[in-house]
Amino acid sequence: MSNRARAAERTGRRDYAPTVRPRALQPDGLLRYSPNYPDPSETRTLYFSHAVTMTRETVVTPSPGKRLRIVHLRAIHRPTFSTAIVVEVYLSTGPSIGGAGSTPVDAFQVSGTTEQTRSWTRGQGPRGARDDVLSIRESSTAAGGFLDLLVDYTEER
Repeated sequence: MSNRARAAERTGRRDYAPTVRPRALQPDGLLRYSPNYPDPSETRTLYFSHAVTMTRETVVTPSPGKRLRIVHLRAIHRPTFSTAIVVEVYLSTGPSIGGAGSTPVDAFQVSGTTEQTRSWTRGQGPRGARDDVLSIRESSTAAGGFLDLLVDYTEER
């Protein structure tokens, strides 16, 4: 090996500039940095606000054939009275968090003007079945007021 070749080995290639690894294109058209984990740019954020009722409300509906995975959830209660309410967040079209086939995300109590926040690490949050919607239901109508929900989620195959 010549001195020139040894010098090139020590200093690295002069004609090569390292770049960020390109995204891999999946068969269904999704871009991914690594297999089985969504690209952070695929995370979507949704703001949902509604009057407090005991009926089930649909917060997020996934694209056909996709599954929702929750990354971050933040609930803010803006009451008209100071009564506490229990909020159920789950993945299903069932009437409550304990219904058959529902995947619980969280159930928490909010009272007064308070907020609750839940976060999961990448790829570890609750994941629903295909075409399952994210639903919300409150346990008390006496509280009145509004509930604001901020949801970060991804859609997976």
